[in-house]
Amino acid sequence: MRVRVSVLSIVVGAMIPALLFAGPAIWAQDNAATALVSGGYKIGVVDRVKALTDYTKQKEETAKLDAEYKRLQAPIDALSKEIEAAKKKYDETKANMSEDEQKRFEDNVQEKFRAYKAELAKGDGAMDTMRKRSMEVLARDYIDAVKQVAQTGNYHIVLEADPNSPGRTVLYASDTVDITPQVITYLNSHTSARPPKAAPKATADVRNTAKTAKTGK
Repeated sequence: MRVRVSVLSIVVGAMIPALLFAGPAIWAQDNAATALVSGGYKIGVVDRVKALTDYTKQKEETAKLDAEYKRLQAPIDALSKEIEAAKKKYDETKANMSEDEQKRFEDNVQEKFRAYKAELAKGDGAMDTMRKRSMEVLARDYIDAVKQVAQTGNYHIVLEADPNSPGRTVLYASDTVDITPQVITYLNSHTSARPPKAAPKATADVRNTAKTAKTGK
């Protein structure tokens, strides 16, 4: 399967802006009265990377992905070892085989290799589905947390201020307008607010493929 990628690295990458933001700012609603009284707008900034790094659910989702990766990788590794063992045996004994025996042996190895490729593809599909689900859940939680903190604090606009992002729009912000700690607190106090989705069906398909590859049935 592909190299494992953590949920955090996916969520803080390019897809979250597409999922969450039409622009670089998050607007808090229903604050017209506050603006009129203060004579200005209340602005906050949030560090997305820090917020998600300290989000308990993000760590849990990454652990689930790692566990699922290891479970799906096990039958793939087993098939790989079978293929290597069969190839080694073939190389050691083919000189004493008839052409028909060589052909049967080669066909058997090719069959194992096809099963290996099918298992690999289905494993990748299952992991991609699980990563996408995790990313969507964390993205939704993050934007909800920012909105709630902004509305509760009567902020009119919240900007993202990830200091390590090459495309950042905030070059400097005082700690007094940083609402990242409040966002993290909100995230970690609402981790059970949404019911989890059912596990991807592709996972079961992978188990069936592994069984078929080993039993031939």
